[in-house]
Amino acid sequence: MSDALQVLTRRFGERCRQNGEELAALVAARDEAGLKLLSHKLVGAAATFGHPGLSEAAAAVEDQLDLGGWPDAAALDRLRIQLAAMADA
Repeated sequence: MSDALQVLTRRFGERCRQNGEELAALVAARDEAGLKLLSHKLVGAAATFGHPGLSEAAAAVEDQLDLGGWPDAAALDRLRIQLAAMADA
């Protein structure tokens, strides 16, 4: 892995840690707009960095919000778990 790619990968992990904290705050506040924005950004970023599990988890949350409802606990938990895994990688 090139030095530049290593730096980007490390930053992605750091960002996932921050995103996990943001996710917790958005869920606690029931902030639909903020959660939609975060999940949308994660879908693309995770796919770009080759993390389909995180991308799919974020897409599930985004899809439920698009359908007009608050995401179910299972979808939110899956996203939390995926973010934590990326932050620890």
